[in-house]
Amino acid sequence: NVSLLLTVRDSGTPPLSVNGSLTVVIQDVNDNVPMFTIPTTPVTTVFLAENSTVGKEVYQFSAVDKDQTSRASTIIFRIAAGNVNSTFQLSESTGQLVLNRSLNFEGHRLYNISVVAVNPAQFSPSTLAAERRTLIVEILDINEHRPVFSRGSYQLVV
Repeated sequence: NVSLLLTVRDSGTPPLSVNGSLTVVIQDVNDNVPMFTIPTTPVTTVFLAENSTVGKEVYQFSAVDKDQTSRASTIIFRIAAGNVNSTFQLSESTGQLVLNRSLNFEGHRLYNISVVAVNPAQFSPSTLAAERRTLIVEILDINEHRPVFSRGSYQLVV
């Protein structure tokens, strides 16, 4: 807010004047998009074992918004692309990405997840390019299959 003290004088004899005040209220507009603080690079890779339990935290996104009003500075995290079979779940309010389904290295080895951070009023297809990060999740193979003999019996001559 800016307050001004105003004085108005006429050119009469004797000059008369009056004082008044004017308060200008400056309202913040939503002119800043949220900016990611974690990750700091556009593309980040994490590794996840295929035997990871459902609910395991995979990654923690974080963003800030320079706007001052609560609605303009509220940040919502959304998965924009790459969440094959809803394998992951992202908390809109905290940015925590967790495993939502069991993994299988032999079925799907790599996930390329695109995450956006937006203000509530901004979430539309035209704003998805505003601030975006890509998380590559590489699934690590776990040796869960025992070896199997291909025949029931073997004969050797010694």
